[in-house]
Amino acid sequence: MTGDNMVHWQEVPSPGWVRERVRERLAGLGGRFRFLHGKKTFDLRPSFRWDKGNALESIRKVLPGCWMAVFLGDDATDEEAFQTIGPRALTIRIGRVRVSAAEYVIPRRRLVDLFLEKLARRAGNRTVP
Repeated sequence: MTGDNMVHWQEVPSPGWVRERVRERLAGLGGRFRFLHGKKTFDLRPSFRWDKGNALESIRKVLPGCWMAVFLGDDATDEEAFQTIGPRALTIRIGRVRVSAAEYVIPRRRLVDLFLEKLARRAGNRTVP
């Protein structure tokens, strides 16, 4: 197993039970994975440092040029990506939070669509050299 795997427990009556079952199954893998708690999910990640931010950096290396990434996230698991990407992208945390590594916060999900529509409209008015 490689990469990021996620266990969703949205409608499970006992998420603790699910977490313990997953940990029991993975006990034989010798600490090669770590758990991150997300929004009604458990992210199962390799123990080496890799997150969405690292994935974005890899894409940037493959697609060089003058472009700007916009990374939006609404989950604690997105915080690693905000930290990894830092100022190399526009980072936006969705939802009310006290602290975030994202540069900006959009407090409600419904405002995201409005933001993206305005961003697309502005981008559509530009000509690319």
